[in-house]
Amino acid sequence: MGRALKHRTQLTKMKELEPKNKDEVVELRQTPESFTQTKIGSMRIKRGHKLFMINKDTLEIKEAEYEMEAVSFSEAENDNVSVKRKLVTQDGWFYYPALNKRNAYRKHLNTLNIDFDNP
Repeated sequence: MGRALKHRTQLTKMKELEPKNKDEVVELRQTPESFTQTKIGSMRIKRGHKLFMINKDTLEIKEAEYEMEAVSFSEAENDNVSVKRKLVTQDGWFYYPALNKRNAYRKHLNTLNIDFDNP
């Protein structure tokens, strides 16, 4: 028994003396606590309209950004190959469906109860 214990201590000392590899691959996984998605709702936009986003502080207006969801193989077999779009939301932005930027700005002012013609 003393011989096996002596052998183990020699192995641990040898591992400590080995140089560490800088190119070692480290696997990082996201825990469910660090990444969560919550569904706020869904919206059907009228034909010809777009979704605009307005910055709360600078009032910058630009078109909203989407990410495409992949179509599963089982849906493709049933001829359901429509691409689903998911809105990429950001903090500090308001979202309005409108025909153009000017109408989106009007809708934003209406939610703040400000008259567009007489600000």
